[in-house]
Amino acid sequence: MAGAFIQPAEVLLSKRVQEMVINGEEPPAPYICREGDATEEDNGSVAIGHGIPSSFLDEIRQVTKEFFGQPMEEKKKYAKTVTEFQFQGYGADPVPEEGQPLDWSDRLFLDVYPEDKQRLKFWPEKPESFRDILKEYTEKMKMVTKLTSKAMAKSLNLEENCFLDQFGEQAPLQATIHNVRGLISF
Repeated sequence: MAGAFIQPAEVLLSKRVQEMVINGEEPPAPYICREGDATEEDNGSVAIGHGIPSSFLDEIRQVTKEFFGQPMEEKKKYAKTVTEFQFQGYGADPVPEEGQPLDWSDRLFLDVYPEDKQRLKFWPEKPESFRDILKEYTEKMKMVTKLTSKAMAKSLNLEENCFLDQFGEQAPLQATIHNVRGLISF
């Protein structure tokens, strides 16, 4: 995506991606689609035009579906504990509010970068390809993060590398993988 032309903000913001899809138009790259406009259930965002092949995205969805499809005993091997405060592992949000029902959703939280922050005891060993695919995904997300950080800085009339300079090469990256009714999201 190096050298990709980024349209001015007024052009990008003139139409919602949902309008473009309805009209049969292709959104320009890079473009952020707010799914909350398309569904009432999720207010997440989807990045498109990022250069990650859809075949690779299918591959990571498949390997995570395989993880979530395993028996609970296998997934519990990677579970967060209630005795130590930690954000990594399989399970619910770390600290529910007082009176809040515990939400045991199918979720996996992992620190993926920098490598010294990875706690591999929480990285699933089954399916066997999970770790290698997640490492490849991490490298691709580092590229997307760099591109997005530069685009945000430019849109704010800041120096292009200001966010990257502030956080450095070791800026942390986490993967939060959700399984909601068989639909995988990151």
